[in-house]
Amino acid sequence: MMVADAADLNSEVHARSLAVQKIEMDNIHQYTDGVAANAVLLCGFTAFFAVEPDDDCPKWLSGIYFCSSVVSLSLNMYVVVTANLLGALGPTYGLNGKSENSMHEAVVLMKKERKRMMTFFELGAAFFGLCQCSATWVVADNYSSAICTTVLVLGFFYIWSETRRLKKEFRFDEFHEAEEAIKIVSRSCRSESLKNKKIVKNEKNEEAGKRMSAEKFLSSGESFRVRESIEMDPMSKTRR
Repeated sequence: MMVADAADLNSEVHARSLAVQKIEMDNIHQYTDGVAANAVLLCGFTAFFAVEPDDDCPKWLSGIYFCSSVVSLSLNMYVVVTANLLGALGPTYGLNGKSENSMHEAVVLMKKERKRMMTFFELGAAFFGLCQCSATWVVADNYSSAICTTVLVLGFFYIWSETRRLKKEFRFDEFHEAEEAIKIVSRSCRSESLKNKKIVKNEKNEEAGKRMSAEKFLSSGESFRVRESIEMDPMSKTRR
């Protein structure tokens, strides 16, 4: 019974750990989907609202505009593709992995890719801002371009500062917390497995001791003496 209870406890701990990791995986998937949706919007703005430089536009200015638009489009497309791959490959690896901790490994890999994807998205947004600034100088006069550039620079600087503030407020070492959680679960499971092994070993030793005592009893002839004493006992005959 103790072995069965310990096995049930291990199963319950493992099931709870999988449930928590499933919630965390769903959270990462929702996060990446939101970032990918914003990246799609930036791709659309970059591709479908392109401007054509005039003949008198400087070559370096048109070069900055086209290069920034292409780089922004490429980075945001990377974000979209990565988000789709994470949503498809992450849960599949967690369910069909070879090791027992495949769900935890999938969550850790998704966190790493999420961080890289967010870096590419921020770079894509920065190049999108550069694209918009250069577009104003391509199509508008100098006075309007200066005003638009000032507004864009101030707006992007405010967005960047608020992003840093929010990251600082909600920052925590997610990899350390995840590793500590999996260590605690593994340690508890390991201790329970050691207890199970000790219990099984004690039961085997008890069974072996009983078997050895029974064999000694049979080999020593005590069983025959007990039987003869019972047959020679007059009280036993009267009872019969």
